[in-house]
Amino acid sequence: MSQSSYSPALLEAFYIYNPLLGPRDETEHLKLLFYHPPGEAMESMLKNVGLSEALSNFSRTFGEAELASSLHTQKRRQGIYVVQENYFIVMSVNVPCTTTQNRDGTVTTEYHEDGASDALINSVLERAYHTFSLFHGDFEFVMKRLGAAALRHQLDLFFRKYLAAHQVLEPDLLSVFNGIQFLPLDKNVYLKVQCFVNLAEASCSPSIRYTAFLCNDHLVWGGLEQHDMRALYRCLTDGFLFNQHSMRHGFVTGPEDLL
Repeated sequence: MSQSSYSPALLEAFYIYNPLLGPRDETEHLKLLFYHPPGEAMESMLKNVGLSEALSNFSRTFGEAELASSLHTQKRRQGIYVVQENYFIVMSVNVPCTTTQNRDGTVTTEYHEDGASDALINSVLERAYHTFSLFHGDFEFVMKRLGAAALRHQLDLFFRKYLAAHQVLEPDLLSVFNGIQFLPLDKNVYLKVQCFVNLAEASCSPSIRYTAFLCNDHLVWGGLEQHDMRALYRCLTDGFLFNQHSMRHGFVTGPEDLL
């Protein structure tokens, strides 16, 4: 009887770089802002960054609108996300597969490309960036305000924990489209919730700037910008914030050594 085993899409590498920070060979290592997994040899990290940079530079010969966003092989997928000018986030994952041990002793492997689609990888990269920006600001903001060393520190502090909670890619529709589940309410109940939110904001102004009201992992009311609300919603519903032991008396707080 044949036996089969399934291997899901797993994160293999995740890195962030800015080519302007290391334009020469002797300063090449400075372009790298963050790399996962930790402990990788510098030569190997720079080789991967160089491949991504070469792919982006090659695609620019066809125009800025044609900047490459993915690289496909049979066993791997790589997504390249340009978050701001000259800031690149790259993620490599293995393509999920089913390995079957046949009765005659042979082994066959079937790869499932839909389990590591470009849409899924791009949505994961976009969500990762917006989640970081929600708590720290965008990359250029941190760079100008605190410098490259502080940006590297904040990226390492955030993404070490974030990636530990997102090692497996989940190809569901909410993940692919960065969707939000809303709670359907009748008009009277919704108006009561809105009245409560308005009263809380007015009573605690200016301490409360934005409000979101959720019930059973469903959004009822959100006052944030759409991309920020999506990032916060995923943090709250996938357990990322609460797995980091950052809840103190109902408040989410950052680490004490956060710059």
